[in-house]
Amino acid sequence: MHALAETDVPVARLLTLCGDEGVIGRSFYVMGFVEGRVLWDPLPGITPAERATIYDETNRVIAALHTVNVEAAGLSTYGKPAITSSGKSGAGASSTWHPKPKRSTR
Repeated sequence: MHALAETDVPVARLLTLCGDEGVIGRSFYVMGFVEGRVLWDPLPGITPAERATIYDETNRVIAALHTVNVEAAGLSTYGKPAITSSGKSGAGASSTWHPKPKRSTR
């Protein structure tokens, strides 16, 4: 959360991190309050205009996340490297993506 705090990705302020699993059985963190609403169901009773606003913000945040320089943010070693069925990880993993097959014109 600290790593994303200075980016356009909206994150709550990290108040504390407890790595002692003896406290509640797991590591945990406490974050600050963020004004907003939590949508538990798939947008029930939401007008088309409200849906558009929600989708626009979702797209903005996804785009912001994709612009984060992971090296500069200190996230280059965060998480596990992706291992594909070909046994490749990291940048080589992209070779496992295949274009969508063309539909038959029959």
